[in-house]
Amino acid sequence: MKLYLRLLKYLKPHFRLMSFALLMTVSYILFNNVSLWVSVDFLRELFENPTQTAVMPIAADSTSMATVEAAESASGSMVNPMSLLGQEKNNLYTKFNGLVRGWLIQDSRTDTLKLVCAVIFFAFLFKNISNYLRRISIYRILLSIVVNIRNDLQERLLRLPLSFYEKWHTGKLTSITFNDVTQVQVVLSSSFGKLILTPLQIIANMFILLMISWKLTLMAFIIFPITGYIIFKVGQSIRRKSRRVLQQISVVISYFQESVSSVRVVKAFTAEKREAGKFQDANQDFFKKEFRSKKLHYMTSPLNETIGVGVFVLLLWY
Repeated sequence: MKLYLRLLKYLKPHFRLMSFALLMTVSYILFNNVSLWVSVDFLRELFENPTQTAVMPIAADSTSMATVEAAESASGSMVNPMSLLGQEKNNLYTKFNGLVRGWLIQDSRTDTLKLVCAVIFFAFLFKNISNYLRRISIYRILLSIVVNIRNDLQERLLRLPLSFYEKWHTGKLTSITFNDVTQVQVVLSSSFGKLILTPLQIIANMFILLMISWKLTLMAFIIFPITGYIIFKVGQSIRRKSRRVLQQISVVISYFQESVSSVRVVKAFTAEKREAGKFQDANQDFFKKEFRSKKLHYMTSPLNETIGVGVFVLLLWY
């Protein structure tokens, strides 16, 4: 978080573009939810058999298993229990769903299918257009930030006294100016867009979940802080290891530049093996630190998926 706070001064010149990216993010979330909802809910209803469709509203408004069993026996097929989720004592979702159905459902299934297909197509079209504009806007901002950081860093280095360069090797300064700043770009590219998208997406999803079932949403609020703490700790460890990798690569670059720039001295003292050994040892340390960092990095995706499935199973069991 400190990194983002320090970068705020670089964001000020891009206020308009940031506002446009925020608008495109809201548009993307809106059309994404519409496309998923219409694709899953209304297409399923269109291709159900007529008798089942006629019985489903009765089962959806019921609150007892006896009513569900009666609906199953009347329709001759099994009623999906997931269709009952959130219908108990939840008029908001029912009213909202009814309003949309009143607009989409036509007199014939053919007319309904035409309208649903049009809604799905334009929802996905505007979703992808919004996502494209959102991503290129954010990338333009990030690229400008990285260029400005590198310019400021080089200008700052030129103003430092000569005593500073006696303590700091050229290889380390080169590594900071290019490798470290490039890593800042990598970090921002992977997380800056999510800082805008994720909170808005969470708010939209929570609103939908509260409409469907406030009980399951409350359970999710109880479980997610625990999983969030685990992911936060893993992220802290990744940042520490990434910092060590950047420090080590600067050491590798320093050894390389020393051996190449002073190759005449190395040859004069026949110190080729010693210099090669120093470089190989530093490179081996880089290998170990980079591999440890990647092992933890690659573990985050399976860990997140496992935690997500675990939460889903608990909610499903409830």
